[in-house]
Amino acid sequence: MAALYVKEQGALVQKRSERILVTKNRQTLLEMPFSHVDSVAVIGNVQVTSQALHAFLTKGIDVSYFTFSGQYLGNTSPESSKNIFLRLAQY
Repeated sequence: MAALYVKEQGALVQKRSERILVTKNRQTLLEMPFSHVDSVAVIGNVQVTSQALHAFLTKGIDVSYFTFSGQYLGNTSPESSKNIFLRLAQY
């Protein structure tokens, strides 16, 4: 498992089937399976589609956001438990 760093300014991170697709100007920069990634770092002016973000959260992949100069902005992370039905029953 690896961390995916997306720092190409103007890039778009998308979901295509069970794969992560990074494009810029309709050109594919990277395509890899979700199973090969355990975290994503978005640096600068990079867009992440809602479908990709949903897939990251569903698969337990953290997404961290940084400015172009590397300042940490925040992150999006899934619930620690992946069993939502158990949590609802407990509630």
